[in-house]
Amino acid sequence: MPKEEQEYDACCQQQKLLAPPTWGFVGRQLEITEIEKALQQHNILLLRGIGGVGKTTLLNYLCQWWQTTNFAQDIFYFSYQQQALTLAQILFEIGKKVYDNSELAQFQGMNQQGQMQQLVEKLRCQDYILIVDNLESLTGQRLAMKNILTKEQRNQIRDLLGQLLGGKTRVVLSSRSGEYWLQPETFQTNIYLLQGLDQEARLLLAQKILESKVSGSRLAAIRQDQYFEKLMQVMAGYPLAMEVVLANLKQQSPGEVWHRLQGKDAKSEEQRESLVKCVEYIYRNSSFEVQNLLLCLAPFSEFIESSFSIPNYLKQLQKLELFPDYIFDKFNDVIQEAIKDGFLLPTKLAPEFLQSSEGLQEHYILKIHPLFSYLLKAKLDTSNKTIRQTLLAGFVKNYQLLADSYQQLMQSQNIEQRKLGVLFCQVEYKNLCQALLFCLEQQANINIFFCLDKYYQLIDDLNRRLKLSEFVCQVQQKYPSQLQTGRRGFHRAMVVDRLAISYLQMQKYQKARESYQQTLQLLKSLSGVEQRQKQLALGSTYYQLGMVNQELGELEIAQQHYQQALVIFSELNASNEQAKTYRQLKIVAQQL
Repeated sequence: MPKEEQEYDACCQQQKLLAPPTWGFVGRQLEITEIEKALQQHNILLLRGIGGVGKTTLLNYLCQWWQTTNFAQDIFYFSYQQQALTLAQILFEIGKKVYDNSELAQFQGMNQQGQMQQLVEKLRCQDYILIVDNLESLTGQRLAMKNILTKEQRNQIRDLLGQLLGGKTRVVLSSRSGEYWLQPETFQTNIYLLQGLDQEARLLLAQKILESKVSGSRLAAIRQDQYFEKLMQVMAGYPLAMEVVLANLKQQSPGEVWHRLQGKDAKSEEQRESLVKCVEYIYRNSSFEVQNLLLCLAPFSEFIESSFSIPNYLKQLQKLELFPDYIFDKFNDVIQEAIKDGFLLPTKLAPEFLQSSEGLQEHYILKIHPLFSYLLKAKLDTSNKTIRQTLLAGFVKNYQLLADSYQQLMQSQNIEQRKLGVLFCQVEYKNLCQALLFCLEQQANINIFFCLDKYYQLIDDLNRRLKLSEFVCQVQQKYPSQLQTGRRGFHRAMVVDRLAISYLQMQKYQKARESYQQTLQLLKSLSGVEQRQKQLALGSTYYQLGMVNQELGELEIAQQHYQQALVIFSELNASNEQAKTYRQLKIVAQQL
């Protein structure tokens, strides 16, 4: 009875370890038949397939199926995704299942060579199944896999498997790669290449995934959408890719998702492999630490400026309480792995210009693969809210600091410095815009706006300059009254000022006048700022109002505004501003 209870407990433990997939097990009937047939012909088989194709899910199901059908006397399942199992650990775990208490005690008293010899004799003459999953982790073929064994430890595993060749125990090995270090002593040419689900199974899995995400009416609309079929072709029945991509249909249409995946040719094998490879890299990384580091890249769009932006970004994250355990020393390794896989493309930043800029010859940027960026953002959207907000806060702080640096370059008297500032803004444009949106959402410091405004000014893009000012003004109008004072209040007045400048340059004089008048109201009611700064802004606004009235032909009013500006500048001893105002008064006097 104790032995029966022990076997029952072991069976329950095995079932807990081999938990069913989220959406249930679908398809694979043909694959199961082919694998069983291959094992009858040669007792060691390599199940090979790229990450996310469903190797582990299939093996977990086979464990349960073979137990139910009595395909084997017992099944031993080991996964290198969980831990770096040595030969001693494998022998011990198998020994616990095949020996009773007295035999196990005797077995444990032997040295490792004796244990292996005794266990091999038992396995060769009895009908067991040994499954070794995730062998690619064992050799450390990817950065994320940390369960690596030394060459000597790997050879011990190979010796065990080699001695089982030709015996009654059947062995299934699973890996992404060919595991040539095990040939020819083990599986030889007995390899089963696992592909995506068949057409019927992939439709069934898609139905299960979508039913958990969307309502019945929307589900029917998605199934009838022409882009849904294109998405299904792109995903090619790879379960992990389907789980990740179809989840986005909760907020987006199939067409939006398809276009964001850059699906120019839904039947392109290169595109399909890129999708599956990218999904596997992001979602099936066995190292939790590297998973976290990968997610740190999610806020970036299109380009990452590597020499300044990334180091500064990491410094900001390291200051935040949420990330004390993150291994940021590995971040460069994560970058290099993404470059190796083609998800990040390093490109020199305008080399013809940088050759003349001392100290920047090695400066380069990383172009982000659209698919990589989209899937990272999708993962960030579904991650823990606290992690998401903290990551974005670090991202924003990074670009607030960079925006100040870029603006300083663009305001330089040195033409080369101004060019460099414009160049950085061109590369970082989407990231700066994304950070500004988050600042507005959080009602935070919007110095990024003034950087972008200066950028538009230097590249002479009046339309985008006007649209940006209009958008920021609309958002800030909804701010609570307590945010209308101090630095934030001053920034709001200066945003309206930039809007007025845009209207003036586009000769929309009535709107320019209204905006300058609004700027005056905001400045006059402002408190909590340095008095000289406030007075200079008031004088400048009166001066600009004089310019608007002068353009409208209202010369007496223009003269009054210039006089108001002159009084303020005189009180502040602002000689340059006084001289500029006197010139305008002279012009108005001549016109009168």
